[in-house]
Amino acid sequence: MRIANRFRPLITLVYGTVVSAVAMLSSAAQAVEFSITIENVSSDSGKLMIAVGGKESFENAEGSEPQPKPLQIILPARTGSVSFTTDALPPGEYAVQVFHDVNGNGELDANFVGMPKEPWGFSNNARGNFGPPKFADTKVDVSTDTAISIRVDK
Repeated sequence: MRIANRFRPLITLVYGTVVSAVAMLSSAAQAVEFSITIENVSSDSGKLMIAVGGKESFENAEGSEPQPKPLQIILPARTGSVSFTTDALPPGEYAVQVFHDVNGNGELDANFVGMPKEPWGFSNNARGNFGPPKFADTKVDVSTDTAISIRVDK
């Protein structure tokens, strides 16, 4: 009986490790590929700033702090189109927002009334009226391997 008690912490550690490994493998098996192509890139200068997020990260109550996006990517700009694929997101509904930071300052430049001066776009090529589009207009179901295209325009 004393021998079994001496090995109990080791058995618990091994059991916990096996349970963790099985959980990680099952979540990896649920990973889906999400491919995004950004079209109509006007030049090789600057970079493409891409944010992928769920409803809570796109629709915030006025005055509240923006929620972080689950996936943020910066890619070098290339005239024409730029594509990438990720499997870093769990299945769900996401919206994608993109802008071409032509001058490389890390911001979406706007004019004095707040209209963007640099090309931008959202999933489903949605456009908003007097602001960004609503999540319902931009959402993409990523429950299976999914590929979308987003056109960036001023």
